[in-house]
Amino acid sequence: MLPHVSNKYLVILTVVFICYHRSLYHKFVFDDNFAIVKNKDVHEFNTYDIFSHDFWGMEINNMLSNKSYRPVTTLTFCLNYWFTNLDPYYFHLTNVVLHILACSIISIFITSTINNTANNNDCKKSTRKTKVENHVITNIGVVVSLLHGLHPVNVESVCNIVGRAEILSLIFTLTCLLLVKKMHCNVSNTTDRDNTCNKHYYSVSIIVTATFAYLSKESGLLSLPISLLYSTLCFKNSSWKRIKYESIIFLTPFVAHITIRYYMLNGNVSPNFTYVDNPLNFEKDMHKKMILTMNVHWEYIRLIIYPNTLSCDYGPVSLPTSNNEVCSNNQIVASFVSLVATNNYTDTNGTFVSCIIVQASILYGFLMTMFFISMYYYMYQRNGIKLFAFLWFLVSIYPASHLGMKIGTVVAERLLYTPIVAVLLWFFSSFVDVNDVGAKDSEIVDKENKISTNNQITNINKTVSNFVCSICSVLYRVILSIIIIKLAMQSMNRVDKWKDNITLFKSALETYPNNARMNNNVGTIILRNSVNSVKRTKDLQLAQTHFHRAVTSAPTHAMAWHNYGLTLLMLNRPKDSLPYFENAIKLEANVEMILNNYGIALKNAGKTQKAQQIFKRAENVGKLLQQNKQVKRPGFDE
Repeated sequence: MLPHVSNKYLVILTVVFICYHRSLYHKFVFDDNFAIVKNKDVHEFNTYDIFSHDFWGMEINNMLSNKSYRPVTTLTFCLNYWFTNLDPYYFHLTNVVLHILACSIISIFITSTINNTANNNDCKKSTRKTKVENHVITNIGVVVSLLHGLHPVNVESVCNIVGRAEILSLIFTLTCLLLVKKMHCNVSNTTDRDNTCNKHYYSVSIIVTATFAYLSKESGLLSLPISLLYSTLCFKNSSWKRIKYESIIFLTPFVAHITIRYYMLNGNVSPNFTYVDNPLNFEKDMHKKMILTMNVHWEYIRLIIYPNTLSCDYGPVSLPTSNNEVCSNNQIVASFVSLVATNNYTDTNGTFVSCIIVQASILYGFLMTMFFISMYYYMYQRNGIKLFAFLWFLVSIYPASHLGMKIGTVVAERLLYTPIVAVLLWFFSSFVDVNDVGAKDSEIVDKENKISTNNQITNINKTVSNFVCSICSVLYRVILSIIIIKLAMQSMNRVDKWKDNITLFKSALETYPNNARMNNNVGTIILRNSVNSVKRTKDLQLAQTHFHRAVTSAPTHAMAWHNYGLTLLMLNRPKDSLPYFENAIKLEANVEMILNNYGIALKNAGKTQKAQQIFKRAENVGKLLQQNKQVKRPGFDE
C-alpha cells in the first residue's frame, strides 16, 4: 500500500487537491444558477426565508416547489456570498476543501471500524494488534479515502456547487457513526455510575449531528437508522436492553422529523417535476416501467464499479425502455444471451425475455451474493461489519431506487456520494481476515521454529511462505496503484468537463446523443450566441437540429418546442414557427416568455388581431406571477 502513513491526511489532501485544483477556475454551471446566482435567499441572508423556503428559494409549501429542504447548505452559500460575493472561485474552493475533509473523516472512520472489528468488536482490547498490523489497518483507511476521493462519479458532487449538500450530509453522517463508536467505547470503559451520563451525552450529540445531516440534504435523515444499525451490528456490548434503548432514542427523532416535514408541506410531500426530469414517474406501461427501474438499478451499480461513461443528466431515452434496447445497449447482457440463444436476440420475444432474465439475474444475483456473504460473516465469524456495510448501502441508495419514492431525476451521479463509502467498507473489511490469517500463520511458524530450530523442512516452508506472501503483496500494491492512477486520470478528465455549461452539456451529448434536456440546453446557448455571430444562419440551423432532437426524444418538453419556434422565427420563417409555439403553449399555458414570442410570430405572420390578444394574455400572466413571486423551478431550461 502506502510506504508511510504518519502524514496520511497530508497524502489525502495533496492527492485529492491535485485532482480537483482545476475546478477552482470553473464557472457556475447547471443548477448552480438557480440555487446560487438567481436565489435571493443566498444574496439577502434572511434566516427566516432560508428555513421556510426550499433549496431553490421558493416557499416550501408552494405547489411548484420540488420540496428540496437544505437550509444548512444554503447557509454555507450565504457565507460564501457574504465574504466573496458571486466569485465562483471561492464557492468551488469551499467544495474542494469540504470534499478533502470528507475523505479525511472517511479514513478515520474506516480505520476505527476495521480496527474495532480486528479486536473482536470489543473496545477494551486496544492492544491486541501489533504495530505492523495497525499500520496495515491505517493504510486501508487511507486507500479507501483515496478511492472515494478520486472516484469519477463524485466529480459531480464537487464541481457542481449544489453537490455540497451531498458532501455535508456525508460528513455529518460519518460524524454520527464516530460518535456511536465513542459512545460504546466510553460507556464500556467507565463505571456504572458514569454510564447513564455518557449515554445521554452521546445520544444527544448523535441526534443533533443527524439533524444537521438532514438539514444539509433530505437523505441525511437516514443517518439515524444507519447509526442504529452500526451500533447493533458492529459492537460486542450491544445487548437486547441497549438495542431497545437506542431504537427509542434514534428512531423517535427520525419519525419526529418526518412528521414535521409532513406538517410543513401541508401533506404534499411529493416533489413537483416534469417528464423531462423523471420520465420513469410518468410511464404508464408497467412492463416498460419495470424495465426502466431495473436499468436504473443496473446503472447505479455500473457507475460504482465501472464508471467508464458519465453524464450530468439522465433524461428520456438515456436508459433502455423498450424491448429491443435492453440487449442492444447492454454489452454484458448481450454477451451472456449470445452464449445461450440459438436465434438473434433482437428477433424473437422469447429470446428477448431471456435478456431481461439475464440482466435481472446478474444484477440482483450480485446483490444477493453480497447479502449471503455478509450473513455468513455475521453468523459464523461473529463479524457484523459486512452486514452493516451492505445494509448501509441499501438504506442510502433506497431514495434513488424509484421503489415507492418519487424523486426529480432518473439517475444522478451525486446520489452515489454516500453509497460508495458503504461499498468500499464492505470490500476492504475482508482485509482484516487476510491479515489475521497471516498473523496466525506467522505465529504457527514461530512456534514450530522454537520446537525444532534445526528442522530444515520448517525453514523451507517458512521461506516459501514468505516468498508467496511477498509476491502477493507486490501484486496487490501494483494493482491498487494502477486502479488509483486510473481513477485519478479519469476524474481529472471529468473535472475539465464541468468548466462551463456548453462544455458540460456537449459532454453529456457524447454519452447520450438524444438526451432531450441537453439538446435543448446546447441549442439554447447556440441560439443566444447567434445574435452576435458572423455565421448567424449556420448557427441557427445547428440550434434547430438540437431542438428537433429534443422534441423528438421528449414531446412534452415545452421549452424545447418554444425554442424550436424561436429559431424558425429568427430565420425569418414566422408562419413555420407558429405550430411549435402552439405546442409549447399547450404544455405550459402560463409562461410569459412563450406567449410574448408567440405574439411576435403572429404579428410577423400578418395575424395582428390575434397577436394583440396574446400580448394582453402575456401581460396578465406577468402581473400574476409578480404578485405570487414565483420562482422558476430548477432544470426548467430558458
